[in-house]
Amino acid sequence: MTANEERKRSTRDSANEGRSSGRPIAADYRGAVLAILFAAAASIVAGAVWYAVLGTATIQARGPESTATAAATPPLAALLAEFVRSLVIASVIARFIVLLDVVDRLSAVRLGIWLWVGFPAMLLLGSVLWEGVPWLLATIHAGDWLVKLLLMTFILGAWRRRVAAAKAPDRRDAR
Repeated sequence: MTANEERKRSTRDSANEGRSSGRPIAADYRGAVLAILFAAAASIVAGAVWYAVLGTATIQARGPESTATAAATPPLAALLAEFVRSLVIASVIARFIVLLDVVDRLSAVRLGIWLWVGFPAMLLLGSVLWEGVPWLLATIHAGDWLVKLLLMTFILGAWRRRVAAAKAPDRRDAR
């Protein structure tokens, strides 16, 4: 075994220390509930700001028949459903972050971009191609999703970084 292979094996073994079969353990999710709640809330605020800024363009892209419904304040049930939806998405992202061992900002941003390309961007493209959704409307929604996913992965990546730092042995003890 070469020195490089030995170093990779050592790194992999230390990363999986305390895990059975390489699966995450409860300690990997320490503080996750607060981070998930914060990521979901931040996502909703970001979406509200996004559509407040682009509200006129969104209404125009939807067409004249949507003007009356777009101006109305969303009912409480819709806001609660949006929060639950955001919680589910943030929970799934937190799971990916643990499974992929995302512990730095760049990896969190990359994950957010890949999630955006693979899911909302492709789903919205399909709605344009097959359901006749206007390009402008799909682009506005795609931008909203990009912002939300980057924000959530960044917040949850920061949580994961703190958990990883807390699990790492103190360097002063190694002396």
